[in-house]
Amino acid sequence: MAIVSDKLKKLLEGSGLEYQASSYYLRGTLKLAGGRTQMWFIDPKTDSVGDYEDHDILSPIADLGTHRAKVEKKAFRLLEFNGKRRLGHVCVMGGMALFKADCSVDVSPEAFRSVVEEVCRVADALENSLTEGDSF
Repeated sequence: MAIVSDKLKKLLEGSGLEYQASSYYLRGTLKLAGGRTQMWFIDPKTDSVGDYEDHDILSPIADLGTHRAKVEKKAFRLLEFNGKRRLGHVCVMGGMALFKADCSVDVSPEAFRSVVEEVCRVADALENSLTEGDSF
């Protein structure tokens, strides 16, 4: 089971986000407008530089095994999208296209939830535009 720091536990409890812990990640699902849903994952491992600590928040966009051709056709658009974003970026991990953002552990639970929600909204919009589906 994933080891979760006290700071992250406090953020999750205060944010009201429901989640399950696996061996490596914490995961949950948000309900979005239009009946859509979006999965999210948090890496419980804390990244730190000096006194600054954060966690990766990720949400899947597309399985590249299934949707690789569609994503590759729009790869330039995804790169342009990355250049315009102030929060987060598109990345590929383990054959999945994901939207990823970092969030400090020194924010309010409300701000933490806002980051998770924004990551999910962005990933869902990209998923819908690239695959015209709602797999995640």
